Amino acid sequence: MKFIFYRFSIWNTMMGTSLLAMPWALGQAGLLLGLGIILIMGGICLYTCYLLVKSESHYSTFQIVCYVLVIEYTDIANKFLGRWGKYSSLFFSILTMFGSLIVYWILMSSFLYNIVLYIIGLQYNDGGVTTNSTSSKYDVICPSASNATTSELNFLQTANMSGFNVDLFLQLWDKQKTVPLFLLVVMFPILNLKSPTFFTKFNSLGAISVCYLIFFVVFKSVRLGINFDLSGSHGIKLVNWNFPALSGILAMGFFIHNCILAIVRNQENPKNNGRDLSIAYLFVFVTYTTISVCFYLSFPMHRSCIQPILLDNFPVSDIMAFFARIGLFFQLVTVYPLLNYIVRIQILLIVFKKAWPSIRHVLLLNIGFVTFCVLFAVFYPHIGTIIRFAGAFCGLAYIFTFPPVIYLVYCKRIGTLTTAKIIIHGFIVLIGVTNVIGQFLIL
Repeated sequence: MKFIFYRFSIWNTMMGTSLLAMPWALGQAGLLLGLGIILIMGGICLYTCYLLVKSESHYSTFQIVCYVLVIEYTDIANKFLGRWGKYSSLFFSILTMFGSLIVYWILMSSFLYNIVLYIIGLQYNDGGVTTNSTSSKYDVICPSASNATTSELNFLQTANMSGFNVDLFLQLWDKQKTVPLFLLVVMFPILNLKSPTFFTKFNSLGAISVCYLIFFVVFKSVRLGINFDLSGSHGIKLVNWNFPALSGILAMGFFIHNCILAIVRNQENPKNNGRDLSIAYLFVFVTYTTISVCFYLSFPMHRSCIQPILLDNFPVSDIMAFFARIGLFFQLVTVYPLLNYIVRIQILLIVFKKAWPSIRHVLLLNIGFVTFCVLFAVFYPHIGTIIRFAGAFCGLAYIFTFPPVIYLVYCKRIGTLTTAKIIIHGFIVLIGVTNVIGQFLIL
C-alpha cells in the first residue's frame, strides 16, 4: 500500500491551479497539437525530475536549514553549480511561489464572489435556485460574449428578491473591485501566524476537491455530449499558433521538482523511484488529458468562450459548480497560508538569517505580499496569462536548466561526459528558453 500512497502523493502535489486552465490552454494550442504538447512536456518534465532524483544518490548529505522543502534542491544546486546555482534557484523558487500566491488570490476572489451570489439567491428563492434563461439551453455560459454582470443580474432578479436592491449589491460585491479587498479580512490575520502547521491537517481536502472537479467535468461533458465540428462554426482547431500558452501552463502543471526529493526520501525501495515516478506522471497526464479533452470536445458554444478558469463557464445558479467552487475555495484558504509562509521565511532567512526576526518584519512582508496579490486581482485577474508566464520562467530554471546542467557537471566529474549527452541536454535547455520567448509572441 505504501508504494500506492507514494504515487498518489506525487499526483496530489502536482494537481493545482493549472488543472482549471487546461481546457482553455488546449484550445490555445488546438486539439491535435495540444495533445502532442501535453505528451512531450510530460515526458521532458518526467526525465528532468528523474535526473534530480538520481542526483540525490550522488549527494546524500543535506544541510536542512529550515522547514522549506526547496532548500534540498538549493543544496544540490550549490553542490554542483556553486553559489550562482544556489541563489538563482532560490530566486526562481520565490518567483514561482509568488506567482502562485497571485493566482490563488484571484481564484479565491472569484470563488468567494460566486459562492456569496449563490447563497443570496438561494435565500431569496425559498429553498430553490432557478437556472437563468441565458444558460438553461446548454448548462454553460459564455462570459466573453456579453457583460459578465448580466448573467449574475438575471440570476438575482429571477430569484424574486423583492425589497433587495440588486444593482447596489452588485456594485458593492464586485468580483474585481471589492471582493479581493473583502478577502483581506479573512486571510490577513491567518498569514501572521508564527507557524502554519494547523493548515497541514487539511491536505486531504485538496485531493477531495480535485477528485470532485474531475467528476464534475466528466459528468457535465457526458450531459452535453460530443460537439466535434471541424467546419469552424464552433471554433474547433486541430492546430493553433498560440500553443506556447499550453506549454507555459504545463511547465507549472508538471512541476514537482522543488519538492520531489522530500517525497522520494519516504520511499522504502529507492531502486523503484524511476518506475513509480513514471507511473505518477502517467496519472497526471491522464488527468490533464481527461479534463481538457472532455470539456473542450463537449463545449456547445464557440471555443473562444472557454475561460481560463473553467468554472467561469458555468452559471452562478449551477449547484454542482457551487460545490466545486466551495471545495476549491476552502482548499486554497488552507494552502495559501502555507505557501505564503514558505516564501516569507525564504526571504527572511536570506536577509536576516532568521525565520522570525520580529512581528514587525513579518507584518511588513505580508502587507507587501497581499498588496501585490490584491492589485493583480483588481487590475489584471487573467490567471491564464499569469500561470503561463510563471510556469515558463519557473520551468526554464527548475525543469529545463538546473537538472540537465547538474547532470552534465556530474558526468564531467566522473569522466563520462560525451558530446551526445551535451547535445541532448543542451537541447532541453533550448526548449526551456524557447518556451519563455514563446509567451511574448502570443496574440
